[in-house]
Amino acid sequence: MEKLSKQLGKRLFLRNLIFSHRSISRPELVSQSGFNARSVDRYTHELETLGLITCSQVRGSRARPATAYTSNSDSCLFVGAVIDSWHLLTTVLDINGKPLFCQALPCPRHQCLPTLETAIVTSIGLAAQQSGQQMPYAICLGLPTHLDLPQPRTRLLQALRNRYRTKVECLSTDALITHEAIAHAWLKGRIAGIIFNSAFIIFDNGRPTTQHDKRLQPLWHRRAPEDLGLNLICECGKRGCLQAELTGDALVERYRRLTGATPGNTPLAAASNISLEANLGNQNAVSAIRAQAEIYGYLAARLYAELPVDHIVMMQSSHFNNAAYAQFAREAFARWSGASPHQFRPYAYSWADMAFAASQYARRNFAW
Repeated sequence: MEKLSKQLGKRLFLRNLIFSHRSISRPELVSQSGFNARSVDRYTHELETLGLITCSQVRGSRARPATAYTSNSDSCLFVGAVIDSWHLLTTVLDINGKPLFCQALPCPRHQCLPTLETAIVTSIGLAAQQSGQQMPYAICLGLPTHLDLPQPRTRLLQALRNRYRTKVECLSTDALITHEAIAHAWLKGRIAGIIFNSAFIIFDNGRPTTQHDKRLQPLWHRRAPEDLGLNLICECGKRGCLQAELTGDALVERYRRLTGATPGNTPLAAASNISLEANLGNQNAVSAIRAQAEIYGYLAARLYAELPVDHIVMMQSSHFNNAAYAQFAREAFARWSGASPHQFRPYAYSWADMAFAASQYARRNFAW
């Protein structure tokens, strides 16, 4: 593993040297990289095979022919496309991770699969064209739960490969946002835990020790404290589970009860709207978020007590993307666990974050 990592570092260093110079001769590359000529030849041959550079013969010293390597990075675009409940989001990055294009198109949840195939292919084509190139170097497609099934996945992958003749990867949106969280967390040093719904990745000193640990999933189906829960029906069939109490529907129900609205007639029938109202000073919305954050902090405290980690990092979607929510959850965690609120780090993501995560995944996995 260490040898493989060292080789990858050499490849990336050599690639970046060529990209920064745009064009560089073989003797200069050997001199500036400090690698022997044999290593330079091997790695540049791999780069050329992948289409990341081009090689040509130029006149060298004393009119002798010499090899020059030229960056082909302008033609290396990495596309991420993610389908959420209502939109198809597409992003494009260049080889260095610079965002070039982002768009969101309406995408009705229940449209038929052939229509969806056409929409995805068209959207990716437009994104690549707007970024200055017709053909993406690699594509990563993120599918939500209702589409992340063998038949839709196979059809969508085949449609993209037939159209673009390029590298295509398909992941669930759960996996995508987990990958992105890992990438961010590595930059901040030691991580302890990342939780997305009932999927867990536990880290110890930067090394993953377990992924999607099913032993921890029962935590989500413990009952919320009596004075905090709404006694909602969970997908497991029981009432009052932590998982049910932490959904967007639960936040809407809390707001409904605070405002005295009748069932099915909540003034703000979406968790994202309640979060927006809280930011604007709506006290009922703030109270609903505070009550839900108390449950969130309680769950974090239980995880902290039962997992051998120093920090808990938990993830939620954008309908909880509210600074007050994160602060309330930290305070609740500190009360329930007796630990510092800084030991608990809520992380909220948006669908745009997920689209960029898809393009970053394509870049990290296909650009060497």
